[in-house]
Amino acid sequence: MPPTTVTITGKVLGPNGVAAAGGRIRVRLVDPGGTDNSGDQHVVAGESVFPIAADGSVSFPLIPSALISPTSSYEAVHEVGSARWVRSWIVPTTPSTQHIGDL
Repeated sequence: MPPTTVTITGKVLGPNGVAAAGGRIRVRLVDPGGTDNSGDQHVVAGESVFPIAADGSVSFPLIPSALISPTSSYEAVHEVGSARWVRSWIVPTTPSTQHIGDL
């Protein structure tokens, strides 16, 4: 059975509050390892890279933080042109779609 995921959607805003125009988000677990809530799917410790569309929109799945044992947060590195900023995310279990601005 595939792990439970939450879809992260919305528009990426830069530190200046303007929608990002393309780029990428590199996401990794801060405390990697463990299993998902089914107990049989190992959570990969590597990083995932998700594109930011030209209008700043994104859509990608992540396993909720509470369903990873031990519980973990994500580090999200936003890269748009020469700009780079880092955020820490706790991905909630519900709702099944989460707006990126609420993380």
